[in-house]
Amino acid sequence: TNAHVITPNLTEASFLFEDAFFSEGSGEDYILVLLNCLASFGAHKIVLKGISYKQNYCGIIAYDAKTKE
Repeated sequence: TNAHVITPNLTEASFLFEDAFFSEGSGEDYILVLLNCLASFGAHKIVLKGISYKQNYCGIIAYDAKTKE
């Protein structure tokens, strides 16, 4: 991809990799795997939306593919 930033939500990101939505839950380990898979498309930055580690809370995670942070 030539995109510098991609901004999928959790459902879209899961479907991109043919992963059953929430098959492993949306824990931190699952999210990190998903971010690394998204980085394989070549985007420099990833903003993953719809992340919820606590009930009734929803947020985003920004990820830099170069620094892996």
